[in-house]
Amino acid sequence: MSYLLALETASKNCSVAIFENKDCISLVEQSSEAYIHAEMLNCFVQWALETVDLQFFDLSGVIVSAGPGSYTGLRIGVSSAKAFCFSLDIPLVSVDTLSALALQAEGESEIIIPTIDARRDEIYCAVFNHQFQKIKPTQALVLNEDFFKPYKNQKIILLGDGAEKTAEFLKPLEIEAQVQPVLPSAKTLGVLGYNEFKNGIFEDLAYFEPQYLKNFINNVNEK
Repeated sequence: MSYLLALETASKNCSVAIFENKDCISLVEQSSEAYIHAEMLNCFVQWALETVDLQFFDLSGVIVSAGPGSYTGLRIGVSSAKAFCFSLDIPLVSVDTLSALALQAEGESEIIIPTIDARRDEIYCAVFNHQFQKIKPTQALVLNEDFFKPYKNQKIILLGDGAEKTAEFLKPLEIEAQVQPVLPSAKTLGVLGYNEFKNGIFEDLAYFEPQYLKNFINNVNEK
């Protein structure tokens, strides 16, 4: 039996879960426009463990969201994950954020497009078929007609905080999509992470970095 800690910090949802093998047994998460990751992530980890009467030394591994997403959120999540792994001498597993988000899709679909808002007319996205197989890779996308044309006559589910923006863009193109504005969560991150863990697919703690896809832009004007 393995207890795994899952950390999802790629969006405004600060999310922590404890998994017993493939089953989520504890979940603590909160979505905030203030991005509370720096202040609350370690508290959430402690609460998640206490809920199921576990201690840090009971953990067998850490699963972390690899991005894309919020630069600051990803940096905090990966730094914390590495710290836990170093101190407990346990392995680190990373999971593509959009792959885990795609697992939250509900209802019938032929195409699943998980999205994360990247500001202005950009999103982070990937494309999956109804069997959750990735058919277009994770990428930073400036919304454009050519990207969506192949799916015009198919049932599309748009997920994430970039879903509504994407749906609005698609309306003039007469491409209809079901919008599910859910946020990335550790509850599905751990499902994919457990598969990596049991197959021994671990990250190198010294060199692993999130997939930011875009350079960090400081919004504070320099004078």
